[in-house]
Amino acid sequence: MFSHIRIKMLLIVIPVLCVVIMLSYNASVRTAKRIVDRETSERISAEEEIQKNIIEKNMNAAAEISRVLAVFGGTGYKEHSPDYFIHILEPVVRDNRFILGAGIWYEPYLYNPSRKYMGPYVYKKEDRIIPTFDYSNSDYDYFSQDYYSLAKKNKKTVWTDMYYDQTSSLYMITCSQPVLDQSGNYIGCVTVDVGLSSMQKFVSDYIASYDGTTCIISKDGTYLAAENEDLVKEKVSVYDSSNSSFQEAVARIMSSEEGNTVYYRAKQRISLYYKTLNDLGWKIIFEIPESSIHMPLHELSDTFILIFGLSLLFMSLTIFFLTENIIDRPVKAILSELKQSSEKLEQSLKENVASQKQLIRQNKILTERETQMYHSLKYTSSLMEAIPDTVFVISKEGIFLDCIGDREHLFFSKEEFIGKYISDVIPTNIANKSREILNQVFLTGENQKIEYEWINGQTTEYHELRVVKWFDDKVIAIARNITETHNYIKEIEEISYYDQVTGLHNRRYFDKKEKELNQAGYYPMSVIFSDLNGLKLVNDSFGHEYGDSMLKRYAGILMNSGKDTDLISRVGGDEFAIILKKSDQEDTEQYIRELKEKCKGETINGIELSVSFGYCIIKDSSLSVQNAVKLAEDEMYQNKLYEAYSRRSKTLEIILNTLHEKNPREEQHSQRVAEICELMAKNLEMSDSDIKKIRAAGLLHDIGKIGIKEELLNKPGALTEDEFQEIRRHSEIGYRILNTAPNMSEIAEIVLCHHERWDGKGYPKGRSKTDIPLFARIITIADAYDAMTSDRSYRKALPSSYAREELIRGAGKQFDPQLVDFFVKQVMG
Repeated sequence: MFSHIRIKMLLIVIPVLCVVIMLSYNASVRTAKRIVDRETSERISAEEEIQKNIIEKNMNAAAEISRVLAVFGGTGYKEHSPDYFIHILEPVVRDNRFILGAGIWYEPYLYNPSRKYMGPYVYKKEDRIIPTFDYSNSDYDYFSQDYYSLAKKNKKTVWTDMYYDQTSSLYMITCSQPVLDQSGNYIGCVTVDVGLSSMQKFVSDYIASYDGTTCIISKDGTYLAAENEDLVKEKVSVYDSSNSSFQEAVARIMSSEEGNTVYYRAKQRISLYYKTLNDLGWKIIFEIPESSIHMPLHELSDTFILIFGLSLLFMSLTIFFLTENIIDRPVKAILSELKQSSEKLEQSLKENVASQKQLIRQNKILTERETQMYHSLKYTSSLMEAIPDTVFVISKEGIFLDCIGDREHLFFSKEEFIGKYISDVIPTNIANKSREILNQVFLTGENQKIEYEWINGQTTEYHELRVVKWFDDKVIAIARNITETHNYIKEIEEISYYDQVTGLHNRRYFDKKEKELNQAGYYPMSVIFSDLNGLKLVNDSFGHEYGDSMLKRYAGILMNSGKDTDLISRVGGDEFAIILKKSDQEDTEQYIRELKEKCKGETINGIELSVSFGYCIIKDSSLSVQNAVKLAEDEMYQNKLYEAYSRRSKTLEIILNTLHEKNPREEQHSQRVAEICELMAKNLEMSDSDIKKIRAAGLLHDIGKIGIKEELLNKPGALTEDEFQEIRRHSEIGYRILNTAPNMSEIAEIVLCHHERWDGKGYPKGRSKTDIPLFARIITIADAYDAMTSDRSYRKALPSSYAREELIRGAGKQFDPQLVDFFVKQVMG
């Protein structure tokens, strides 16, 4: 008997333990799965964002370049020869790695009445920049090309579909910008060809975690980049798949900007993470099998099952053998006593059972009904007390019958409105709205809602009223005070209309207000577009703190211009838009002259505040504010091109003077390095132009130190690793500064490489041997020699003989061995 009890205990205890453990296990697995899914989604989203920014940056830069070229093409076609256009296009193609070619294409016989075609084009072929007019002929007929027809039709920036270029053997996409004359007539277009090889390389090289793959598709579903390049070459579409589950996933991807979805392939669940790249609607998609994501969880499950089985076996044996002493003996004694008592009670119970059965049935019915009623009333009462609302019961005729819940926000005591009509208690406008939705509820049976404004003394409150039908002749009306939420939303909306740096209105506010300004009472109205020159140069040279200071200075000038009732907004990084009502051409030009005069008195680290302007006058409603902004912006870009050369050269001189004022030792060091470079170039019998070029590079080789803290440059002791990494940035800073100046791109490249080493262990790019420009290798030797033989902040000058030995020791490692040998024998003597 008792062995059966032990077995029954095992049959009860073991299943209960199994259920508890399995429930805990399932909850843990579900939690772990959610964490893994969330972390996977967040990491892939971050990687998508990085690649999205890289691709969009190149395309936005191409669009901006095409816009500037279009302004030039629209104003200069009557003044310049065809070769001059080549001169404009060459630096665009040469200095932008992502641009494969650029061209300007004019309407038939426009440029030359005797020639139908006029299309100068410049493109890259390997390391060469090739100018050509070979496409200006009837065989090519550029008027029939997509980039030309789309620009002419839309008269705005357009992008062609991706195509394979036979000349360059590369995938590319073309940005086409319409060229308009002074009257806004279409006279041709500008094209900038952007290479997509970097995008394909990213997809081919990138292997997502958990054995995933990556692809990029166009807005019509065509593969632009994929791990399988044949999909791109054959222009396969995602819609070509016969997998219905995949087609459903594609529909979801195409209908939203970003997110994740799934589909099934051969009974395997596949996760898709996607994000929209740009205005063209391109999508970047990461595809990962969920079996790969959850592999660690499957391994955990196998381990858990093994451990659980062994534990269960051990527990069963323990319970079976221990219950004999713990349960058997006490149970035998208890059962003996119970048997005797049971026999005595059995007869008595039989006599009472019949009479009790009837009473029990009746009592049970009453108890159930009382319990149901109590719980129903308790639930209703608790619900009314808990909600932060006031609940009214209103008759079909519009009479207040009762009030429950929060009464703190009532404007009357309960006695003042119970039994009265809505119109007798509350203001007429609110009463009419309430009466309308009351009728609507009884007519349709559907719930209704209104929001209204209630003036309480000096305070204005906002309320929401929801009305629900209750029986055939009553409604329940729930009133909630939403003043705090309403004011919070309004405050957030106000904040969203201001630029955080300058305090001016932002682009969002400008776009909203410009639609309200085309009114007869404001004409004539001028739209002014201005651009803060040199902001990027100031940021690169002195830091973003100074750039923000420049923006604030100009914003202060605009706010104090005496036009406080007109619209002034910061609409871009360095762009500002101004709208002056009741302002003709004379007023506008006077206003711009005053702004320029005020800017002349403002400087940032010696750099004068410089602004380029363009404007357009709206005389009547035939010209919209949006089109006027475009015309003003085009004029501003044209003025910016004319002013750029002298301004950037002057700014470069100021930066160099500022560096030398901060550290006179740097000026002396640069002079000596320039002299050594010049002497070495003469001994190498270089041309006069090359001698001048290397001397200039020597003078400018440390210009990037303007962006390094003065105390770090003059630190007397050894540098920490972090400080050394900061010092190393000066070659890249110098490169960015010089690249902004006209005709300085070659010297900028020399300055970038003057700390590279012959063995490839230098910085910033790790170039080696002849991959380093010759002039940079010469400056490296001159720089090292002067650094050793002159006083430094951390030591005295070293002997020339010591420097000589160090150069020889570094030959083939840090320095070009042939140049070291030449320097030691021919220059040092």
